[in-house]
Amino acid sequence: MGLFSRKPKGDARAWFDKGALYDNQGDAENAMKCLDCAIEIDPNLARAWNGKGLLYGKQGDAENTMKCFDRAIQIDPNYAVAWNNKGVLYGKQGDAENAKKCKDKARELGFHDG
Repeated sequence: MGLFSRKPKGDARAWFDKGALYDNQGDAENAMKCLDCAIEIDPNLARAWNGKGLLYGKQGDAENTMKCFDRAIQIDPNYAVAWNNKGVLYGKQGDAENAKKCKDKARELGFHDG
């Protein structure tokens, strides 16, 4: 049986970390599978939803990207990184007003650009 062929077990954060490693190696398919496993174990792991949104964004899927960022924020309204990422997406879509609102919220929560 393969790594993803059965119900995931273990720590959701470990699956998240494994997904991040796959993403860093350019393996979006396995990264997404790991994030799905993390979410199956812990549907309220905001970091996994945010990570999934970033992966969808790399694929050019703005609709699912926004859904994932929204879910991360719904889980943790103080998650500054997700607010910033949502602002970046709005900016890419040409919605300067909502981009500013989200980025302002992210800064209010402690997010600092680069």
